[in-house]
Amino acid sequence: MSLSILEPHAYDADMARKISDSDAAASARKQEKQDARRREIIRASRDLFFEASFDNVSIRDLEKATGLTRGAIYYYFENKEDIYGAVVIEGLERVRNLLLEASGAHMGDPKAQLVAIYRALAEHYFQERQIFDNLLRYFFGMRPTATLSAQLLQDTEDQVRMTQSIVEGIIAAGNDSGVFDCDDPEFAGMAIWGVYVTMIQMAGDNERLRAVSRPRKVLVKQLEEHILHIVGARS
Repeated sequence: MSLSILEPHAYDADMARKISDSDAAASARKQEKQDARRREIIRASRDLFFEASFDNVSIRDLEKATGLTRGAIYYYFENKEDIYGAVVIEGLERVRNLLLEASGAHMGDPKAQLVAIYRALAEHYFQERQIFDNLLRYFFGMRPTATLSAQLLQDTEDQVRMTQSIVEGIIAAGNDSGVFDCDDPEFAGMAIWGVYVTMIQMAGDNERLRAVSRPRKVLVKQLEEHILHIVGARS
């Protein structure tokens, strides 16, 4: 019996598909490895930047912190600014994901959502106070603006807006359901953030603010009450 003329074509197509799948898998593994290495560099650099500040960190410091050579570091990042930007954005993304997770556990209950996200933020602050404080410093203008690119500043501001939109969305939903009575969700969101970032630093174990510090549990409870007051929460 002679082979059909279609069989070689089917074989070639099958082999081409297998090669293509293998190449795609190899490419995915390579990308996964590169992403993991980028995350390692970001983690190693994060404390360094926040302890010594951007201007005082050298590439030699980064080599020591990451255990990589200059060439290896610059394979993943263009320059020191690029690494710094990745550190800031990673911190902001973690905060946003934290809010999404906390609010997602109370869908349909805006009041519980608002309380949950600020409890989660408070816990995050207590666990990573140094990182959180430095993110706040960055956004209150204490950053190396002469060195950072316009694009980096824009990217980080976009991250803040996306995070803030979570709060505004919850307040708007609370208005719609009659749980809140807030005329301006955008302004209320900004006011809440201002109250939070100012007051949370007065936690009792913050040595820099001992004169006005309060016990953690008391402070978090008072923050919740003020936040609900700002949005006109109804009993």
